[in-house]
Order: sequence, then C-alpha cells, then structure tokens
Amino acid sequence: MPDGVNAPDRHDAYLLADGEEKLTYGADEKIPHAGTFVLNKEGHTAGDLVRTQLLRNDAVKYCGYALPHPLDHRVILKALRGGV
Repeated sequence: MPDGVNAPDRHDAYLLADGEEKLTYGADEKIPHAGTFVLNKEGHTAGDLVRTQLLRNDAVKYCGYALPHPLDHRVILKALRGGV
C-alpha cells in the first residue's frame, strides 16, 4: 500500500494479535441454553460452515451469524439448543 492511504494492513485480516483468542464463548444471560461464539479473523465462509453444521444437530433449535462490519474480521454466532 502506498503511504498515506487510509486502509488497515492486509495481514490484520487473518493474523491473530498477541494474546488474541481464535474462538471465545459467552453464555446468554437472558435466554437459557443460548450462547454467543465469536470467531476472530474469520468471515462468511467459516460463519456459514459452522452455522450449517450446528443446525444438522437435532438438539440445536436456532443458529445464526453476523459480521459486524466489513473491516471488522470476526463472526458473531448465536446458538440456542432445546431444553434438557
């Protein structure tokens, strides 16, 4: 990239920074049996693959993903499994 261009470095799209986790999970505080996974440095390909495979499991009632912004290289995946 030429100097002075207002663009992030290309390697920031796929290389994890020091101490950055590839996958994080947080349980949903309002909905039982639900949680949010965050896949860092991934895009639509990985998000759709994970969503499709989770939905193949009969215990999973809902699964969807979103990319917050085109320059923010992470997938936010929400999943809900049926009651126990």
